[in-house]
Amino acid sequence: MMNPTKKTEIVDLETAMALLGCNRANIYGYYLKKRILNPVPRVGKKAYFYYEEVSKILNEKLADIAARKNLRLTEADLGNYKLVTDEFKNNYIELTHKN
Repeated sequence: MMNPTKKTEIVDLETAMALLGCNRANIYGYYLKKRILNPVPRVGKKAYFYYEEVSKILNEKLADIAARKNLRLTEADLGNYKLVTDEFKNNYIELTHKN
């Protein structure tokens, strides 16, 4: 009978960069330096990372983006701005998240 051991999911450096939307410098200079990502012990020359950690970062980024997407924007009162010209006021509406 075969022993169904759960294998650890890993992604290579290029896949981690694609998922996180960053470059190599961000992976090494930010995520590894701050110990947000831990490298998989190397075998050969290819760098790997734990998919669970990459996925956690990705989910946090997606939640942050979703929260920002749902911000309620209101029209700012350009009349309160002293240096704004009438031409500017007639052509633009400023939207802001501040009330």
